Amino acid sequence: MICENCKKNAATVHVKQVTNGEVKETYMCRECAEKSGLKTSFSFNDMFKDLLGATAEGMALGANTSVKKCPVCGMTYQQFRREGKLGCGECAEVFGMSMDSTLKNIHGSYEHKGKIPHKSGGVLMLKKEKELLRKKMAEAIEKEDFEEAAVIRDRLRNIEKEGK
Repeated sequence: MICENCKKNAATVHVKQVTNGEVKETYMCRECAEKSGLKTSFSFNDMFKDLLGATAEGMALGANTSVKKCPVCGMTYQQFRREGKLGCGECAEVFGMSMDSTLKNIHGSYEHKGKIPHKSGGVLMLKKEKELLRKKMAEAIEKEDFEEAAVIRDRLRNIEKEGK
């Protein structure tokens, strides 16, 4: 396919714009894309910076996190947003509440879950499932929902029987 702008070079950039439900597609060469202000190089750092910036701007206006500074390394929340990484371990404590929505958007969760190997992860997966069921059972008992607690207890027993 040839560039729709210069009609000389091969089109290597595909731009898809959706405005009020109307889709407009444009095919351009790299030079024409750069002239029109589009970024044609890809960088993981830039991608995460953009992600962090976009989500942080969606925060409440009263949060005023840009003034906060880490007492250990001196990093501000604005620097964290720009660079996409924290300065030290204390930064997570200082900026914690402000970072929650950003991390949820990047990782899909507020909590680090890690990865489990496919071949040898069966035991680990069972262990995690049992921990989760024990936690749910304790919550059900605390709420005095003994029927739910009994169902969870039975599931736990079945898992323990299968695991042995």
